[in-house]
Formats: sequence, structure tokens, C-alpha cells
Amino acid sequence: MTIPMSDVRERLARSLEACLGEDAQPYARFIQGEEAASGDAPVPCWGAIFERFIEAFPTAPERSRAFEALVAAGDARPIFLFVHLAREDGELWSAVVEAAPRLPIGVQRLVASLHPPESWPVAWSSALSAEARQTGADPDRRVREVEQFEARLGELLAFSWFVPSTSESHPE
Repeated sequence: MTIPMSDVRERLARSLEACLGEDAQPYARFIQGEEAASGDAPVPCWGAIFERFIEAFPTAPERSRAFEALVAAGDARPIFLFVHLAREDGELWSAVVEAAPRLPIGVQRLVASLHPPESWPVAWSSALSAEARQTGADPDRRVREVEQFEARLGELLAFSWFVPSTSESHPE
């Protein structure tokens, strides 16, 4: 079942505010599209939400704190975007590895595929889902999982804005 985007936006915004307090309020309002609610302004899609995340949380410690809010919100899409960001930052990647057992199974499979099996944390042997452990241990499945992630990432980042129709339809 797909959760309506408005529910995802609301849950993500509330989670960020709960974890980060007032610091997250401008970003939370942006996610919810409050700027667009007043008229025909564009509504942010995942591409713009990701770009604004980078701007709103410019340091690794800020991003790590925000990551906890993404995990608490429970939707895989912003977590996938965070994993994309974390692959290039050792501090952020450590946060992802530590949180892996608490992540949605699809994200667990990805993390297990990106993290070399020989350096998996001991806790993963019991805490990570069996599906993620199996995927991460099989070289062919690891490659497929990363390919699927790259395709999904392209989908998520493909659109930055949704522009509501500004004209009324007229029957012909």
C-alpha cells in the first residue's frame, strides 16, 4: 500500500521537529509545501527536498541528528536519499551502519550490499534481517541491489517540483 504523499510529508515534518526542535521548523514547513499551500506555487518533490536537506543541515553532526528523525518517520525514500549522501561521508556512513537494523528492509538490503561483508558489525549477525544478510553475502545479489538503488535514486531525484495546474478545465 502506498501512503499518500501528504501523510509522508506530515510524518516526516513532525519527526524532524520532535528530534531537532525549532532548528527543523523551516525545513519541516518546506517539506509540507506550506509555501505552495497559499496558491499556485510549486510543491517540492524529493529532488528539492533532498537539495534543501543539504542546505538546512550543512554539517555531518546536524545531518546525523536529522537522520534519526528520518529513521523515526519510517519512510524509506528519505532514508535512501540519506544513504546516497552518506556514501561519501565516513561519519554519516557510520551512523547508517549503526542504524541499519532499525531501517526498512529494502534499505537494510542496500546497506548490507554497500558495506563490505568482511567488515560487518558483529551485531548485524542477529539484528539485521535475514533477507539483508543473504543479499549482502551474495556478490551477484549485492550488485543487483546497488543497480536497483541507483535506478531508484534517479527516480527520486528526477523531479524537484510539482507545479499545480493554474488553469481551470473547460469542457469543449
